[in-house]
Amino acid sequence: MKSKALFFILTFYLFTPPIGTHAFPEIHYIDDDQKTKSQFILSITKYLQWSTPTESIVLGIISNNDEMYKTLSALASSRSSGKKIIIKNYTDVSEIEDCNILFVTKGGELSVNEIRQLDITNLLVITEQEGEKDSAINLINKEGKLMFEVNREVVGKTGVKMASKLMDLAIVK
Repeated sequence: MKSKALFFILTFYLFTPPIGTHAFPEIHYIDDDQKTKSQFILSITKYLQWSTPTESIVLGIISNNDEMYKTLSALASSRSSGKKIIIKNYTDVSEIEDCNILFVTKGGELSVNEIRQLDITNLLVITEQEGEKDSAINLINKEGKLMFEVNREVVGKTGVKMASKLMDLAIVK
């Protein structure tokens, strides 16, 4: 009896594919910091209103970190409410068009100043650089907590309206 049970257990282990990240390649480890920033960026879209209404929001990312793009894409595709969010990865300034939000990560290939020279209206630029003057929102870490700065002047120039609820939570510059 014991030998039959052992035989079935060994057979099960030998012929069953392993369970884990190797069995499911689409599942990968998501860094908590990246996930938090991605969730924040996706959640603020509810508090933004563009002067030209659209059915979807195009969120571009400029990053030398492919994982951030994957994280944003995975979280955006799992959203069940609100407008559809399309994630695009940009490597060159000339590629940026029809974009509503542009996230420039630390080490992103393009500077915010280069992006501003494109003079794209209705483009809200978000960075990870504390005190960045040319962006609308800066994601910063203060005492281990994710916070955000809002540059009222830059937001005003974009033509994007930001809800007062969001402004109340921000460090306003």
